[in-house]
Order: sequence, then C-alpha cells, then structure tokens
Amino acid sequence: MRIKKYKMSQFITTIIIGFLLNIIFIRYASKNTGAINSSNLTEIQFLCILAAIAAIFGVWNWRLNVKFVLFLLLFEGALRKWVFLSYSSSIYMAKDIFIILAYLGYFFSSLKNKKKIKIKMNLTTWRISNYLLAVFLLYGIVELFNPRTPVLLGLFGFKAYFLYIPLTWLTFQMFETSEDLINFLYQILLLAIPMGVLGGIQFFESPLHPLNRYAAEGVIATFGAGGKARVSGTFAFVTGNGVFFFFVFCLVIGFIIYRRNKSLKMIPSLIVLIFSVGNILMTGYRAYVLQSIVATVFFLLSLIAGSIKFIRAHFLKMVIVIAVIGISLSRFFPNALEMFQMRLDSLGMEDLSDRVKESTRFPSEEMELAGGIGFGLGSTQHGKDAILDKMGISTDIIPTGIGYEEEPERIMLELGSVGFSIYYLFRVFILIGMFNLLKLLLRCETYPIAFGLFMFMLLNGLTPLVFNHIFNVLFWFSAGVILALYQFNQQKT
Repeated sequence: MRIKKYKMSQFITTIIIGFLLNIIFIRYASKNTGAINSSNLTEIQFLCILAAIAAIFGVWNWRLNVKFVLFLLLFEGALRKWVFLSYSSSIYMAKDIFIILAYLGYFFSSLKNKKKIKIKMNLTTWRISNYLLAVFLLYGIVELFNPRTPVLLGLFGFKAYFLYIPLTWLTFQMFETSEDLINFLYQILLLAIPMGVLGGIQFFESPLHPLNRYAAEGVIATFGAGGKARVSGTFAFVTGNGVFFFFVFCLVIGFIIYRRNKSLKMIPSLIVLIFSVGNILMTGYRAYVLQSIVATVFFLLSLIAGSIKFIRAHFLKMVIVIAVIGISLSRFFPNALEMFQMRLDSLGMEDLSDRVKESTRFPSEEMELAGGIGFGLGSTQHGKDAILDKMGISTDIIPTGIGYEEEPERIMLELGSVGFSIYYLFRVFILIGMFNLLKLLLRCETYPIAFGLFMFMLLNGLTPLVFNHIFNVLFWFSAGVILALYQFNQQKT
C-alpha cells in the first residue's frame, strides 16, 4: 500500500486552529462569564439550535458529521468549562445529537447508494461478536421495561451502552482511500500539540485558577503535597485527558514506526510523543503511566513477531521512541515527573495494588443484590439523580448503603448476572476479533498503526467504557479504523 505525501499546509492549518482555540479558551476562562448569557438564550433554545445544525450536517454529509463528533469530543469539556458556562448540559448532549443524525444521514445515503460494502473476512470470532451484539441489544430493549427503573432513565442508560457501537461501522466506511484515513488520524495527532501545551499551562497555574476548574462543581484534584493541579486539558475532568493522551501515545508510536519519511518529516510525530508523555504524567493517573510502559514493551515484542526485514526496518525507530520518552521525562517534564513520584510515594504501591484488585474483582456481592435482571439501565449512571429529581421520583433506586465505583460493579447492578455475562462476552470477543485482524495485517505497511489502536483498546481494560464517554467513543472509533485498514489491505491484494 503506497501512501502519498501528506499535504503539509493542511496539517499546519490544523495546528494553528488548535492554538487559536487555546487563546479563546484562556480568554474566556479568565473572564469567568462565558460567551453567551443564559438570560439571552434559554438552554432549551440553545439545544434546539445545536440540533438544527446537526440535522443540516447529518442529512447533507454524514461523514462530516462523524468527524465533527470526534472534534467536539476533544473540545467539549473546554466549551462547557469556559465558553458556554450556562449551557454545559446542552454541550454534553450535543455530540449525541450529532451522532444520531449522522446515523440517519448514513441510512438515507445507503438507500440511495445501491453499492453494498461488505467486510471481506471469514472470522468465527467476528460472527460470534455480531450474534452477541444482537442478543445484548435485545436484552437492553427488554431492560428498558425493568420495573425498578423509570423508562426515561432506562433510555439514558441505553444510550451509554449502545449509542456509540455503530460508530465502528461508520468509521469503516467513512474514508474513500487509506490516504484519507491516515491523514485524518494524523490531524488528530497534531491537535494533541496545542492541547498538550494547554495542559502544561494548567499544570503551572494554581489549582484555584479558572483554567483548572471542571465542568461541574467539585474539589480540584492535586498532586497532594506538591500543590500542583492534575490537569484536565480541554476535557471536562482529568479522566478524559488521561484517556485521550494514552490514545495519542499508542497511535503516535504506530505512526513513527509506520512512516517511511525520515529526518525532519518525523519531527511533528516526535513532538506529539513528547506532549503525550508529559500530559499523561500531569494527569497523575498511575494506571495510564503503567499502561504506557506496557504498550511500549508490547510494541517491541510486536517487532520481534515480524520478519527479519521488518525488524531491521523498524528497530531503529523504536529505539528513537524510547530515547524520546526518556528525554521527555528528564528534560522537558522534570517537574511533572517529580510531582508524579511524590504522588506514588504518598499513596504507596499497596494502594495501587488495592485499586487494581478492586477493579478486577468479580462483583459477587452486587450479583446477589441485583439478581438476574438487575436494577435497570441507567440506575448507576452519572447524572441519574438530576433526571429523577426532574421527574419527581426518589433517587434511591439502589438500596442505601450499597457503594459502587468500578464499572463491573455498576454493570452488575444495572444489568444483573445475565446482562453482565452477555456484555463482557461481547467485549472479549470484540478484542479477540481485533487481534485476529492484527495477525492478518502483520506484513502490511499500516500494521503499526493498527497495533497501536489495538493496544489502546486492550490495555484500557480497567478504564470504564460504558461510564466514560471519551473512552466509549474512541474505543469504537479505533475498532472501525482497524477494520478499515484491513479492508484497504484486502482491496490491494
């Protein structure tokens, strides 16, 4: 697969737009008033305007709508925290409106287009995944009528489980050529540079500075005795920033190994790598630091799995990657490394071990409480209390005194033992299917990119998927990209 040269002017424009957005965000953060006052425009009116724009884009060009969803995902938090303070809920819902209308736009365009695109593969795991998805979808529809949960709250939960899964299929068909796909991924990586710069500015500001506030009221997370804020970047909370920069970390290593361009043309990717390492540290998440180390080791092992020719072609690039990571830690982000070390020392390795055990614990106690069908979709979702309050219904769906933090606990409580089993079987078979595609791409030029995305999907196993919309969108987007890379290789052969 011969990839054409990148349009450098297009990528320079991407970086400039990113820095211009930074200037806008910093300006409105310092004003602390937002761009539009709620007295001039109600939240319902604002949401209707967003829906109208989404409808126009969705019907006219569903591909553009999907790209806009991904763009909005990256800057949604900044818009909620600094620009549209009075319309935080509307901005949060905007991406869902855009993606639903993108699905409708795709449906109408497929009716006009008689050419059917099929995934050319004969993988048992893929067929099983499709069957499990169908069963899980049917179970989810039945759960909407769970007597323990109001239907409106059930729809809210249904969205978290199912809304973003079709993004895999749309991403797979969104690009005409492999060049278009690679260019789009590269633009996302380049946006990480201004986003990373913003993270650095937040790190050196006081935790009480408006730049460090969240989209909702809450105590700003810090590095403890160090006093530095754990950066949230352009995301609503710190978690989103950690998820995104781990995605960037995995993807940019794949790009560095993949690209045939040498010397100066590799510099932008190396800069992205530097900012991804720094921002992962500045979030203070031990899990993402550990995952980044494991991903780097797996990249090395993946080179060994290739041919001798493959090892010779890419081993030096992997050495460069490791060297740049080391330089990033010691030269560019020594303060972040010091704060992270202080956080490790204060919490201790025993705390990390306890968190891992809790995240991987089978929720047997919750299973006894939830029974076979659980308390219903949405019963442990963030924001459920606000929905129930507006409906005038008691918020105590889950009995008082029952704590839940990790995703397995929440899913068991919502879906019960039956739905829990179906959901995790589906998720496991999706990962097995992606791994099987990787094996088929092993000798392909774009294999490192697919491998990086698979590492992101696999190593984030302890990160909430259903209860973290950033990871939810990026997970299914990554699956769609891997499918597209496989399909482009099949067309070549």
